[in-house]
Amino acid sequence: MALTVTNTQWNTASPADFFITVTGGHAPGIVVSPDEGTPQVFVDIGVPYNVKVTTTPEGYVETLSASCSDANPQAAITCQISEREAPFTCDPVLWDPVYRKDDRLKVLSACEVGVVTVTTANLERDGDADILGEPDAPFRRLLGPGNDKEANGKLVIEIPCQGPISQADAMGTCDGFKGARINPPLRVGERIAAAAHWVEDKNHSSQRELHGARVRRLSR
Repeated sequence: MALTVTNTQWNTASPADFFITVTGGHAPGIVVSPDEGTPQVFVDIGVPYNVKVTTTPEGYVETLSASCSDANPQAAITCQISEREAPFTCDPVLWDPVYRKDDRLKVLSACEVGVVTVTTANLERDGDADILGEPDAPFRRLLGPGNDKEANGKLVIEIPCQGPISQADAMGTCDGFKGARINPPLRVGERIAAAAHWVEDKNHSSQRELHGARVRRLSR
């Protein structure tokens, strides 16, 4: 088996982050990792086998060669597996349920991406997952003076419709929501990419936020 990983934007996964399961012949569920060279698995001649990637980081598109499964293997073969980081950008579905956006948020850009390490992660009364993150150096440009006043110098990331809503002026905004829910919830220390409207929150010292965010977990 040979596995190649192509990172096109911000992810940093390597073959060691992927686990492969081989079934068939003498391999009724062998799990291997291609972190050291090219793993070899022996199966019976003439007995069907199948190769499947069973553990993979978020955000990759997978391609397996035809030789990764065979109903009647007769000789040694090489299963070629390609993992390519998928494109990542904003999702307008996640901006739609942002409540009172016209009077409380000043839009600086309709779509920006930031890469941060999560420092706090909480569910707010308006149903948003409220994330504070330490931006990677290229994304510190997304911060403003208000972030020092309100967010300890961190970038604010708001992911809508992630929890129950008890705030009166946000009621009903997530009715019929069809966007993604983060599962499991984000944790302190995770590295993520967030794509969203880049805004200033006029209710919080014009701190700068990625609001209505789509989020992808990244390899460290």
